[in-house]
Amino acid sequence: YFSANYLKCVHPVHGLVSLTLAPFQQRLIQAYENERFVVFTKFRQGAFTTITQGYCLWKAMFREDQRIMTLAKTDREAVYIGDITHRFIENLPDWMQPKTSKNNDHQIHFDYTDSKMYWYQPEASRGKALSLLVIDEADFIPKMESHWRAMWPVLSTGGNCIAYSTRACV
Repeated sequence: YFSANYLKCVHPVHGLVSLTLAPFQQRLIQAYENERFVVFTKFRQGAFTTITQGYCLWKAMFREDQRIMTLAKTDREAVYIGDITHRFIENLPDWMQPKTSKNNDHQIHFDYTDSKMYWYQPEASRGKALSLLVIDEADFIPKMESHWRAMWPVLSTGGNCIAYSTRACV
């Protein structure tokens, strides 16, 4: 409901459009809600990163005390993923615009829910307690196995993890 009625994304041909979910994308959101770990191989142009960021935004805006971090291979890719969320927020109706105390390329702090969203490279996850860790294009992150060992304590207090890639994670 939130995505179809309030989120807008940029389509390469049609410009700014509503983010209406296909049935497979709806099932993916259900998996995010029902499973602690969701790991999958995605196909290109399936809007998986966009949909995942929409889900993360929904959690940050409507659930209290969420700590959500999305990791990407490079800082440039992390900032790009954050831009997806920033565009979502910019295009929300005025009455739904969240009040934020910190809002930059790498993080947003939502005042009403005290939730936070971050976009970084894997090294930034060390030492943070997270409710949700998203790993974008996990198989393309160098030394991912080593990073995962460092990330595990971040999730050991009960946080969830979503990891996906266009190449099967080994």
